[in-house]
Amino acid sequence: MPIFPNEFEQTLLSRDISLNPSQKRYLRTTLLSFEKSLRLISRLLVEDESGILYSRTSAFSPAEIQTLNEKIAAAFEVLQKFTSVLEIESRTEDPLKTIQAQLSLSWVGLEDCHAKQVRSYGKLNDATADTIDQGIEQLIQTLLELMQITSGSQLDDPSIPAYFENDDE
Repeated sequence: MPIFPNEFEQTLLSRDISLNPSQKRYLRTTLLSFEKSLRLISRLLVEDESGILYSRTSAFSPAEIQTLNEKIAAAFEVLQKFTSVLEIESRTEDPLKTIQAQLSLSWVGLEDCHAKQVRSYGKLNDATADTIDQGIEQLIQTLLELMQITSGSQLDDPSIPAYFENDDE
């Protein structure tokens, strides 16, 4: 079975398709998001995972997984042909920026978990507050070390993420 109906594929190939850079960028962004979503779904279908605070197990039957994977593979073929016709090029991505963004978001989240913030949900005794603050500080220190490694710089003060250093001072 052809990915595109024959008439549609022939129509695509026979048309004079012309997109300006902004249009290509707009389409690429949306189509890239779609592709990444499909790839994530493919991984989630087959990769059970156990973390410290969660576990994930697929609830799909083997037949459902096969059907979903076939549909996803067909969507990839459509996407490949469609982006080729539109002359939207593939680009190599460096995961560094994504890693840095995830670390930065995690740092903000951890900073918001100190006992002072947790107290806004109810009273804490001093021992509990101290335990929370010590645990959060240990996690923040590890996170800052990860940020330091991924930023490629050696900070004088490891309590300040490289992202927030001001070069003007």
